[in-house]
Amino acid sequence: MVLKRFQPIIFFSIIFLVVWIGSGIYNNRINKELEEFGVTTVAKIYEVKYGGARNRSYKIKYYYNNVLYHSGIPVESENPNKNLNKYFQLIISSKNPKICRINFDKEIINISEIVHQKLK
Repeated sequence: MVLKRFQPIIFFSIIFLVVWIGSGIYNNRINKELEEFGVTTVAKIYEVKYGGARNRSYKIKYYYNNVLYHSGIPVESENPNKNLNKYFQLIISSKNPKICRINFDKEIINISEIVHQKLK
């Protein structure tokens, strides 16, 4: 009887643990790929998407090998509009250019770098 009462708690705890471990494995794979095949480029933040009260993401665009890519990056800022239409350093995988990590500490203001990346 007691076990039946705690069954939902045990079930959701196991689900949480599996998702948490899976997320860690996925992040480690992404980090390893960016370390091995990482290439630096420039990304432009061109839109903020709102999916709920706290669920926001930036839409970014960047070029790699003359191909334009679009991606979404989670927003961690309280004021997401402050980065809108700005350019930042982006690390992408040369093996799979859709795998990327933006560096918000490195805003690109040098117009020659932006033009070189075709992101006017």
